[in-house]
Amino acid sequence: MTLCSHQFGVAVWGEYGLSVQLMNISIGIAAVWTSVKWPVVAQLRLKGDREAMRRMLRPRYGLQVGTFLLLAGMAVTVVPWVLEASGSDKAMLPRGLLVLLALDSLGQLNFAWWTTLISTENRIPAFKAFIMTHVLSMGLATVLVLGLGWGLGTLVITPLVLGWLFNYWWWAREGSRMLGTTFPRFLIGSNAHAPATS
Repeated sequence: MTLCSHQFGVAVWGEYGLSVQLMNISIGIAAVWTSVKWPVVAQLRLKGDREAMRRMLRPRYGLQVGTFLLLAGMAVTVVPWVLEASGSDKAMLPRGLLVLLALDSLGQLNFAWWTTLISTENRIPAFKAFIMTHVLSMGLATVLVLGLGWGLGTLVITPLVLGWLFNYWWWAREGSRMLGTTFPRFLIGSNAHAPATS
């Protein structure tokens, strides 16, 4: 946000800030589907009942992702139209950047969901990767914007690319393994599970 306001001005900062805020609200609302169940999931994990965990989490995961896609879709298509039709002085990022921002937010939601699940084992292995990705993202965006004069899209594309390179998919794989399955099997509800790991 500081880089955006410094380099692109207050008007663009407002567009970027409003867009990020709406995506964060979408993440927060979508996450409620599962956040209320984490204490129960932790109890099931202590009992080692991974089948019950899978049964509870699979529909919640689907509801969470579906809710986010609905809300993010409205943020991309409906909200800019409403702002323009109402004559508001507020605006959002261009449609293409909004879609990319939504993809990054979906990755963040996925990352948070799976790492919270993994944390029920009293371990947080994603912490170092999270910090490294964010530091690298901020550093790279600063170099590209200030050093090379790249545009506003850099602030959206940099975290998107770096996130999907590792964090946004790796922890889904690790969390699925913890549940005794794979991510594709978790999604489709297959009864065939991957070899159990402790």
